[in-house]
Amino acid sequence: MQARLRLSTHLTVTTIYRPDPEGPAKPDVHSPAMLRHNFSMYGADLPDRYEGVEARIPRGWEDLCGPAAGVVHLPNRLAWSGVTDFNLADAGDRFLLYGIMLDCGQRDDVKRWVNPDLLRQEWPRLRRGFTSQITRRWEQRLPGLAPSA
Repeated sequence: MQARLRLSTHLTVTTIYRPDPEGPAKPDVHSPAMLRHNFSMYGADLPDRYEGVEARIPRGWEDLCGPAAGVVHLPNRLAWSGVTDFNLADAGDRFLLYGIMLDCGQRDDVKRWVNPDLLRQEWPRLRRGFTSQITRRWEQRLPGLAPSA
Protein backbone atom coordinates (compact mmCIF):
# COMPACT_ATOMS: atom_id res chain seq x y z
CA MET A 1 0.00 0.00 0.00
CA GLN A 2 1.35 3.46 -0.88
CA ALA A 3 0.17 6.89 0.19
CA ARG A 4 1.02 9.91 -1.93
CA LEU A 5 0.90 13.46 -0.65
CA ARG A 6 1.17 16.34 -3.09
CA LEU A 7 3.06 19.21 -1.42
CA SER A 8 3.60 21.44 -4.42
CA THR A 9 3.82 21.26 -8.17
CA HIS A 10 7.51 20.30 -7.84
CA LEU A 11 7.58 17.96 -4.87
CA THR A 12 5.82 14.66 -4.26
CA VAL A 13 6.46 12.64 -1.10
CA THR A 14 5.86 8.91 -1.25
CA THR A 15 5.55 6.84 1.90
CA ILE A 16 5.94 3.06 1.71
CA TYR A 17 3.90 1.18 4.31
CA ARG A 18 4.95 -2.11 5.87
CA PRO A 19 2.04 -4.22 7.14
CA ASP A 20 2.05 -4.67 10.91
CA PRO A 21 0.19 -7.77 12.13
CA GLU A 22 -0.18 -6.16 15.57
CA GLY A 23 -1.89 -2.99 14.39
CA PRO A 24 -2.22 -0.42 11.62
CA ALA A 25 0.35 -0.15 8.86
CA LYS A 26 3.36 2.05 9.69
CA PRO A 27 5.59 3.94 7.27
CA ASP A 28 8.72 2.01 6.34
CA VAL A 29 11.21 4.84 5.92
CA HIS A 30 14.14 2.42 5.53
CA SER A 31 12.77 0.43 2.61
CA PRO A 32 14.97 0.37 -0.51
CA ALA A 33 12.13 1.88 -2.52
CA MET A 34 11.81 4.80 -0.09
CA LEU A 35 15.57 5.41 0.01
CA ARG A 36 15.78 5.38 -3.81
CA HIS A 37 12.80 7.70 -4.01
CA ASN A 38 14.24 10.18 -1.49
CA PHE A 39 17.62 10.20 -3.23
CA SER A 40 16.16 10.81 -6.66
CA MET A 41 13.68 13.36 -5.35
CA TYR A 42 16.10 15.45 -3.32
CA GLY A 43 19.51 14.63 -4.81
CA ALA A 44 18.83 16.14 -8.21
CA ASP A 45 17.60 19.45 -6.79
CA LEU A 46 20.43 20.11 -4.33
CA PRO A 47 23.32 22.40 -5.25
CA ASP A 48 26.87 21.04 -5.22
CA ARG A 49 28.01 21.01 -1.58
CA TYR A 50 31.53 22.03 -2.61
CA GLU A 51 30.56 24.90 -4.88
CA GLY A 52 32.34 28.03 -3.71
CA VAL A 53 34.91 26.31 -1.48
CA GLU A 54 37.78 27.94 -3.38
CA ALA A 55 36.32 31.40 -2.75
CA ARG A 56 36.47 30.79 1.01
CA ILE A 57 40.15 29.80 1.07
CA PRO A 58 42.65 32.64 1.61
CA ARG A 59 44.82 33.47 -1.40
CA GLY A 60 48.06 32.68 0.46
CA TRP A 61 49.73 31.97 3.78
CA GLU A 62 50.31 35.67 4.38
CA ASP A 63 46.53 36.22 4.65
CA LEU A 64 46.22 34.01 7.75
CA CYS A 65 46.36 36.21 10.85
CA GLY A 66 44.75 33.99 13.50
CA PRO A 67 45.95 33.83 17.07
CA ALA A 68 48.56 31.25 18.07
CA ALA A 69 47.36 30.99 21.68
CA GLY A 70 44.39 31.81 23.86
CA VAL A 71 40.68 31.23 23.45
CA VAL A 72 38.81 31.99 20.22
CA HIS A 73 35.14 32.92 20.53
CA LEU A 74 33.17 32.27 17.34
CA PRO A 75 29.86 33.94 16.53
CA ASN A 76 26.71 31.81 16.51
CA ARG A 77 26.51 31.91 12.70
CA LEU A 78 29.62 29.68 12.69
CA ALA A 79 29.37 27.80 15.99
CA TRP A 80 25.62 27.25 15.98
CA SER A 81 25.74 23.79 17.59
CA GLY A 82 26.47 25.14 21.06
CA VAL A 83 30.22 25.35 21.69
CA THR A 84 31.45 28.85 20.83
CA ASP A 85 34.75 29.06 22.75
CA PHE A 86 37.81 27.15 21.54
CA ASN A 87 41.04 26.94 23.55
CA LEU A 88 43.92 26.80 21.08
CA ALA A 89 46.10 24.94 23.62
CA ASP A 90 43.62 22.04 23.54
CA ALA A 91 44.11 19.74 20.51
CA GLY A 92 40.43 18.79 20.43
CA ASP A 93 39.23 22.41 20.53
CA ARG A 94 41.76 23.38 17.87
CA PHE A 95 40.60 20.54 15.61
CA LEU A 96 36.95 21.58 16.01
CA LEU A 97 37.72 25.26 15.39
CA TYR A 98 39.77 24.60 12.28
CA GLY A 99 37.21 22.07 11.07
CA ILE A 100 34.51 24.72 11.32
CA MET A 101 36.72 27.08 9.35
CA LEU A 102 37.31 24.50 6.60
CA ASP A 103 33.66 23.56 6.40
CA CYS A 104 31.77 26.80 7.05
CA GLY A 105 34.14 29.72 7.42
CA GLN A 106 34.09 32.48 4.87
CA ARG A 107 37.42 33.89 3.68
CA ASP A 108 37.39 36.73 6.25
CA ASP A 109 36.61 34.25 9.05
CA VAL A 110 39.50 32.00 8.04
CA LYS A 111 41.89 34.93 7.79
CA ARG A 112 40.85 36.17 11.25
CA TRP A 113 40.87 32.90 13.21
CA VAL A 114 43.31 30.51 11.52
CA ASN A 115 46.99 30.72 12.43
CA PRO A 116 49.36 29.48 9.69
CA ASP A 117 51.66 27.59 12.08
CA LEU A 118 48.77 25.90 13.88
CA LEU A 119 47.14 25.02 10.56
CA ARG A 120 50.34 23.29 9.40
CA GLN A 121 50.53 21.46 12.73
CA GLU A 122 46.86 20.42 12.66
CA TRP A 123 46.69 19.59 8.92
CA PRO A 124 47.45 15.83 9.11
CA ARG A 125 44.45 15.34 11.43
CA LEU A 126 42.22 17.69 9.43
CA ARG A 127 43.19 15.92 6.23
CA ARG A 128 42.08 12.57 7.68
CA GLY A 129 38.92 14.03 9.19
CA PHE A 130 37.55 15.88 6.18
CA THR A 131 36.65 14.91 2.66
CA SER A 132 39.29 15.18 -0.02
CA GLN A 133 36.88 17.42 -1.91
CA ILE A 134 37.71 20.14 0.62
CA THR A 135 41.28 19.30 1.66
CA ARG A 136 42.52 18.99 -1.92
CA ARG A 137 41.34 22.53 -2.66
CA TRP A 138 43.13 23.85 0.43
CA GLU A 139 46.32 22.03 -0.53
CA GLN A 140 46.20 23.49 -4.03
CA ARG A 141 45.80 27.01 -2.68
CA LEU A 142 48.32 26.84 0.17
CA PRO A 143 51.65 25.29 -0.90
CA GLY A 144 53.19 23.08 1.74
CA LEU A 145 49.94 21.73 3.16
CA ALA A 146 49.93 18.62 0.99
CA PRO A 147 52.05 15.76 2.38
CA SER A 148 55.34 15.31 0.59
CA ALA A 149 55.43 12.34 -1.75
